[in-house]
Amino acid sequence: MNPYIWRGGVVGVGRKSGSFRGALEPHVGLALSLAARPGNSVVVAGAGLSVGAGVPAAWQIQERLLTRIAAANGERPEDVFEWWKSRTGLDATYDELLHAAAPTPLGRKDLLREFFEPTDSEREAGLKVPSAAHRAIARMMADGLIRIAITLNFDLLIETALRDLGIEPTVVSTPADVMGMEPLHAQRHLVWHLHGDYTNPEMLNTPDELGTYPTHVVHQLDEVFDQYGLLVVGWSAQWDPALVDPLARCSSRRYPTFWLDRFPLNDRASKLAMGRDATVVIEDAGEWLPKVVEACDAIQLRATDPVSSAGAVAAAKRDLGFKRIPIATHDLLLKEVQRIRELPAFSTDENTWRTLPYRDRVPAMENELELWGALVATLAYWGDQQTDDWWISSISYLAVVPVFSGSTDANDALKAPTILALYAAGVAAAAAGRWETVVRILTDIPVLNPYSGRRSPVAALFKPDDMYPHSNWASRKLFRLLQPLLADVVGLGSMVDDAWEKFEYIGYALDLARGTEAKPVSLPYLQVDDDRSDGRRETVPVVAGSVRTLSALIEGVNPHIDNTRFADFFAAMDAADSRINNSVENIERRAMPAGVAVWLPSGRRYAAITEDVA
Repeated sequence: MNPYIWRGGVVGVGRKSGSFRGALEPHVGLALSLAARPGNSVVVAGAGLSVGAGVPAAWQIQERLLTRIAAANGERPEDVFEWWKSRTGLDATYDELLHAAAPTPLGRKDLLREFFEPTDSEREAGLKVPSAAHRAIARMMADGLIRIAITLNFDLLIETALRDLGIEPTVVSTPADVMGMEPLHAQRHLVWHLHGDYTNPEMLNTPDELGTYPTHVVHQLDEVFDQYGLLVVGWSAQWDPALVDPLARCSSRRYPTFWLDRFPLNDRASKLAMGRDATVVIEDAGEWLPKVVEACDAIQLRATDPVSSAGAVAAAKRDLGFKRIPIATHDLLLKEVQRIRELPAFSTDENTWRTLPYRDRVPAMENELELWGALVATLAYWGDQQTDDWWISSISYLAVVPVFSGSTDANDALKAPTILALYAAGVAAAAAGRWETVVRILTDIPVLNPYSGRRSPVAALFKPDDMYPHSNWASRKLFRLLQPLLADVVGLGSMVDDAWEKFEYIGYALDLARGTEAKPVSLPYLQVDDDRSDGRRETVPVVAGSVRTLSALIEGVNPHIDNTRFADFFAAMDAADSRINNSVENIERRAMPAGVAVWLPSGRRYAAITEDVA
């Protein structure tokens, strides 16, 4: 029986052309297999996996070593391999050359270090760091789909990719490590360096070292090949007889085997693949493995409750964490926008809109917008300019609302999805330090003002007061709605409070400086503190000082200042501080008991003369 081979088309070798297996693209078949038995598959990674990450292959290491040997002998041959053969009468094999250059394990470790550790320039160029293929394997391990990665490479790229995802793997590099490790079924994120790694002097390089493994290592391999499905990536099977033997003698085919390589398999690898009834895929690992991850995400997304905000956020983070376009998150975002538009509470159809009494609109709003807010906040925090375009376009779409005859409050309720998204995105972007995105939220996203007929930034016209028109402090009410969503569901935790205050303060100061087009602004919801300057006391926002240090924000906001009102954004912030101070004084005066004289934060003495101060 020949292996099932994929070369960019559905080609069944040794099988009926119309078979079910032949109808599936291999990446879909592997995703279905992984989803059906999470944690019951193992990756075997050969040299082909790391070549794509800029780690030199064996022949490249040979070439560099031979070039140095020739230079030490005062020669510069055009073909260092022929030069070596002419001198020694032997071909320059990787194993023998490395053994000759560094006879001891510790010497080989020092010799190999430069080939695996990136310099600063290499790291900037994306060399000797985890590739798309390494990150795909790490993602599948992080998602619990793959339990173990057996690597024949000396580099540490798989475990680095796992650590980038916040996972500390179990790393096994020596036969002694194998002896002491937990049973395979108890492992979750095991990276097994079968030949060792370059930091360990017990690396296996030479033919003698690769010819046999200790008995207990062989027993573990027998269990792997018998009990687990396999994904073989970039392994030629040419130089590893001690690994070939246990794979060849395993007679069971309990679970599928997929064999991925950039080039057609050699005779030995083809024979092993045939013995496993493997699906052989001839493609680049950096292109094919991400497709497997995307297919796994799609399967998992379909299995997740579509109303679950936590599930959607987790899926979006996985999507964004991978170095590709997060298509699944994009589609979910658009689907949620359409769902909101079709809800009676937010419908732009007048007949539908009038079916819901106003008293029911606010509860409907709060119950229906959690997933929308969570998705926008997730993209604003972890996304980039491309993903910003997605949710900003969605906000623009939802911001286009009609003005029906009747209740102003009921009309303003149609602004709720836009207002919630503006604050969710703004607070998340502020928490991430994405100040260009914050400026874009506050100054871009134009919408038609139905009263003036002019287009203005939506953030200037859509305010928390539109959502909660009968609340004494609408901004505080919106904060109490969003805080648990941003802190717990999106995962921003304690960053929410500070980010909220910065976004509120920036928006408040900017509204003062916009001119007549912005709606009247109410007091923002933020902390204030007494500040002593110039011999007097003032009440100022706690975040005022830190906002003034944000040069990227200041530069982005300054072009949007109405210069007939303020010279720049610093002047607008001065005005904001003064207004907040006066508002706090007014609140304190109103809270004073009648006839009691006190010193206000400004330093002025004040005595209430009436009991009616509320």
